[in-house]
Amino acid sequence: MSAVERQPEGRFGLRQEKRLGELLLENGLLTPQQLEDALASQRRQHRPLGQVLLAQGMVDEKALAAVLSVHFNVPQIDFTRSRIDKDALALIPEAYAREHTILPIRLEKDVLEVATVDPGDLALLAELKVLTRKRIKPLLGVRSEIERAITQSYKLRTGVDQNVRSFQESLQPKPVPRRLQDVKQDAPVVQIVDLIIAQAAEERASDIHIEPQQDHLRVRFRIDGVLHDATRLPATLAAPISSRVKLLANLDIVDRRHSQDGQIQTTVDGRPLDIRVGTIETIWGEKVVLRLLERSRSI
Repeated sequence: MSAVERQPEGRFGLRQEKRLGELLLENGLLTPQQLEDALASQRRQHRPLGQVLLAQGMVDEKALAAVLSVHFNVPQIDFTRSRIDKDALALIPEAYAREHTILPIRLEKDVLEVATVDPGDLALLAELKVLTRKRIKPLLGVRSEIERAITQSYKLRTGVDQNVRSFQESLQPKPVPRRLQDVKQDAPVVQIVDLIIAQAAEERASDIHIEPQQDHLRVRFRIDGVLHDATRLPATLAAPISSRVKLLANLDIVDRRHSQDGQIQTTVDGRPLDIRVGTIETIWGEKVVLRLLERSRSI
């Protein structure tokens, strides 16, 4: 479940009896004169009061978020305790999320939780409903935290997508390296494997499952004992990615019929990792499982 601070039940979109300005005064976040000046700026700029206050440095964004949560009767999200659902993330493009400072958090049946800085933007919520074909449940977030979460959450998807395109372009006929070791370190497959391992380490995953399916390659992370979908790749990448991992683990890249075990030692963001690698033949190709161990705990 998402980590949110629950508010008393009530209909979203109906403002509390007290206006935002009154709540800010009551909480000692503004003086009457500051509020009067901010309201004058709001009338001139035709912007939400919260945005005016932040732009003028009158209030702290976290303090404002706490008051807005009460004002709109919308729960706050705590990104330090929340896990972003990859299925939810797939519903909204990164460019759209950045443009509107929103982030899909969790998908449960037909309800999509979305972090936003402005739960009062009903036009945006209606547009999201059309875009995703889901009912939208807004969660209030701090702008800087949402922006950081957008960068972190879409990093794997964006990096992988770019390298998948490069890989597909590279399928045009050309001389083939005589040895896999001759493949450049900036080759798309190399970059994809590096991205997957880095993202798994960042999410504190214990295992990475790279699993060929009939028409695609599924990548899953085991986090807190539960497997979560991380990304989905073209089926044509199954063999190259398997070979890349086996090369790193000093395994026989030609033998795909027998199970093999090996180990990789690497560093991710300054953290030394031991990665135990296991392969097994399946009906759709070679499945690879990587177990991530911080070197201090793997001794």
